[in-house]
Formats: sequence, structure tokens, C-alpha cells
Amino acid sequence: MTHGLARASCLFMFAALAACGGEAVDDTGDVEQTTIEAAETHLVVTVDDMAPETGHLLGWNIGRGTWYAPADDPLHPQWRTPELAAAVARLSEIRPGYGGAPYVRFSGLQIDGVLGADGYHFWPLVDPARDVDEDDNMAPFEYFALMDEIGGDAPAPVVMLNFGSGTAAEAGDYVTHLNGEDADDPLVAARQHWGREAPYDVEVFELGNEVHAIWNTGYRDDGAYAYANPEAVNGGDPPWYGRPAADPADYAARALEYVNAVRSRSPDARLWVPLSMASMDAWGDGLEPALAALDPLLREPAVEGVVIHHYHVDDAEALGLEDVNDPQFIVAGAELYRPGFARLRALLEAIERPTPLQIVVSEYHVAGFFAGDRFERGEQAIVGLGVADMMMLYAQEGVAHACQHLALNFDASGELLFETWYNPLRVDGECGVFEAPTYQVNALIGPRLYGRMAALSAEQEARASTPVGAETLEYPVINAVAFVGESELFGSVLLLNRDLEAARELTIDLPPGATVAGVDAFAPDRWDRPTSEGPIPRSALEWTQSVDRVALTLPPHSLAALVWDREPAE
Repeated sequence: MTHGLARASCLFMFAALAACGGEAVDDTGDVEQTTIEAAETHLVVTVDDMAPETGHLLGWNIGRGTWYAPADDPLHPQWRTPELAAAVARLSEIRPGYGGAPYVRFSGLQIDGVLGADGYHFWPLVDPARDVDEDDNMAPFEYFALMDEIGGDAPAPVVMLNFGSGTAAEAGDYVTHLNGEDADDPLVAARQHWGREAPYDVEVFELGNEVHAIWNTGYRDDGAYAYANPEAVNGGDPPWYGRPAADPADYAARALEYVNAVRSRSPDARLWVPLSMASMDAWGDGLEPALAALDPLLREPAVEGVVIHHYHVDDAEALGLEDVNDPQFIVAGAELYRPGFARLRALLEAIERPTPLQIVVSEYHVAGFFAGDRFERGEQAIVGLGVADMMMLYAQEGVAHACQHLALNFDASGELLFETWYNPLRVDGECGVFEAPTYQVNALIGPRLYGRMAALSAEQEARASTPVGAETLEYPVINAVAFVGESELFGSVLLLNRDLEAARELTIDLPPGATVAGVDAFAPDRWDRPTSEGPIPRSALEWTQSVDRVALTLPPHSLAALVWDREPAE
């Protein structure tokens, strides 16, 4: 680890140690200890070998407005622009500290359809006899170019299946196309025709997109392409006429058909089931009745987790938020959702299964379609801080997987559900790209997401509040979460100062023998700093350490990552 060198310089060299502000060691080996009094916020980090694993919280969701292609694409070479290739290369540089690659999901309204419109049908896009159409979506070999280039040698793809305007039989054929090995099968031969000999080895499939919501094509039985509509343009799904996903029990029964179709083609596949937006009002009635109706599906061993979609200010409107541009809510609103995530986790743990169901956030961002043009913060630094607040919530509440909504498009696409802030990079005007705040936050957090959580408690805690409708939302001024790596020899603490105006002092008691290796921060000079002004330089914060206690000051509206390490036991 590179931070091991920093630790050595601070631990064994008196001059360097003093510069770090740490404890001083004289040439006799005696330790000169100074007392650091606990600050207004005082945190204690404890390493526990029974602590849970860190969720896969660095991930991307490829949304509408994104088109990409491999370098030798015979169909859409114009989709691979120098700017997009550079952007994908930059995304591939962010790697999670727990190892492997980010999960990348091909998903969203482009798959399931919206408001009765058609969804994703893979065969017309992979048929060797196909023609190019100006309305083409990405074919699997094209979206896998994006997944592979982001994931490198170890891509972790998530593929969503068309529930709203598709059928279980079509889903099974899609799985065969992706994972099949029989070259005599036309579905496999089509994959090989487009240059992919080996299977894609997709392990995770999601059973529809936001099927619990009225805007999903499958929710009603009167959409032009809705599977439950006997008059559907593509014929619908006859056994399910008149039984749309508006009834969660009908959704569950039909979803089991999809599970069987997928597992018959790919026996080790794992399935994710849509449940709710982060407002936790699943199917409009709440978590308990939704989970009761979904029970036969959720007891299926192949089902790994339930899916929450979280658009921070949009979902908060259902919970009383009146101003989607409230900067204080953007950086502290995670507290509004914390009870809902905790309640969902408890409900899932009560379902009798060999292993508990996971919570998956397969789409999230600070603002979404419903905030739309009303959201005025999309090109400001605070969007990055809001994303950090959400990622820290997911770590604290045991979310197993999270994929940040992403649209790689440097033009005004006109696509539904495409907003400029979904792109973590910007064009510099000379065919180059630069980092937007969301990229910078992911680049700071991702490598510090080590393999297990570390317990973190607040012995003292500065608190503040902000109004959310008629209620008052109280929150810790410093949002903090800690992780520990292999053999407990290194770890990290993420710290978000939610105070938009003032710096905040804090102290942290680290595990015995731990020494700070460095503290890096995303600290914009203004929370409303325009993205157009270019990337925000990362700051190296000063700290003072005495024995296991560390003191530091966080700039206003900033995110800091403290890294520590220690010597192995003799």
C-alpha cells in the first residue's frame, strides 16, 4: 500500500513525525505525549473481526442518453467519439478498495419502457441480418464494450430484463445469447457473429425497472406495448392479460416465470427484484404489504436482493421537502432516509431464507427526472457532496450494491431521464475531458472502501437541523463512516462536513497502534462553485496525533478521507 511509506516516515523519523503533527519520539525511544482534548465532535473507531463486509458501493448505472461502441464496431462507429473514449478511460481509473471492479448496470427506462412505450428487445439488435436504424439502442456487444472498458479484466455486469413489454421466454433467450456456449444455437451464433466468442458470464439479472410505479409500462394493462394489454402492438403476454404489475402479487407470480427462464439457461444466475423508491412507499401502500405480496418470490433462493431507486430530492418531495434546491438538505438529507433503510433491513431479515435478502440501490443520484428543470444545482460543486452523503448512508445502512446513475453524453440528447449532472465528466473544449464533482467524490471515496466496516461511535456530536416541510430534520454536523482492510493493518474514515458556512474541529480515537498516513479532502472554495470552472484540486489536510487520538479541522462543505495503518503484530 502506498500509504505504508507515509506511515513509516511519520513513525520512525522524528522530523517528519513532528511535521505531521504527531507524537514525538526522542533518540532513547521514549514517547513524548501531548494531551488532545476531545473536540465538539469526538469519534471512536473500533476494529471488530465480526464486522460485516463493505457493500459494493462503487458502481455505475448506464442510463438513457448513452451510446457507445467497441473500437471496430461495424454498425455505429460514430458512437465512439474521442471524448467518450477518454471519459470511459477516466472511469476505469476508479477502483474500489475492496478489490475487483465496479458493478455496471445496463438498465432503466430504456429497458422496461415508460408510460406504455416499448422496452428493450435484444434480438433485432443482434440479428446478423439486421440493418442500422437511426433509433437504435446499444446492442449487447456495444454496451459490453462500455462495461468491459470500465471493468477491465474483471467486469461485474448487471443486466436488466424487460418485464414491462417483454416475456419470460424472451428473457430466457437473452440469457442464452449472453451466456450460452453452444455455437450451433442461433442465439449463441449471433453473439459470436458480432465478435464475442466466449460467454459474457453475466451473473446478476434484475427483473424489471420500477415496476411498482405508474410510469412503468408494465404497471398498467392499457399501454400500447404493455404485456397485460390484449391489444398490445407486439401481442403482449397472453397468459398475463389483465394482470399488470400494479398488483404486487401478480408481479411476483410472473417474476417467478422469469426466474425459472433465467435459471434454466444460466443455473448460477442471481436475481434482483424491484421494490420501491427511497421514499419506501412500495406500490403506494408501503413496505409491509408489498413484501407480503411478494413473499413467494422473495423466498426463492435465486433471488439475492430487493432494489431501491434513490433520487435524493425527488423522493424527498414525497416525504415533505418543499425546495428541491435546498443546499442544506442536499448534504444532510441522508438522515431523512435512514429510518426507512433500517426498517427495510429489519423486515428482510425476518423473512425465512437460507441467507438474508440484500438491499440493492441500482440507481441513485442527487436529483432525477421529477425534479428536472426545477433543480438548479446540477452544475454546482454541492452535487458531489450530496452524492457523498448518499454513498455514506448506503455504507452505514448495510446496502450490498449501489450503482450511481450515469449518462455519458456531451450533447443535449433530448432523451427522457437525461440530465447534465448524470455525467461525471465534462468536455474542456479541446476534445479532452475534465472531472466534475461527482467524479472527484467517487475517486476519493472508492479506493478507501476497504473490505470490512469498522465500528464508529460518537462520544460527542455537534448537531444541527433543517426544515423538511412541517417537520424538522436533525442531523450530525459531521457524517462519518469507517472501513478496515486486510489483516486489520490499515483502514479509513470518511468525513463529510455538512456545515455550509464554517470549518469544524473534530477528534478521532483510532484503533490501538494506528497511525495516520494522510488526510485528503474534496473541499471546494464555494459549495455553489460552477462545474464549468474546472476540477476542484484535492486538498491535503493537516492533523495532529497523540497516541491513538487524532485532531483535525474540516473546511466548510467538504469531504475528507483519513487513511491509517499500523505494524503487524510480532
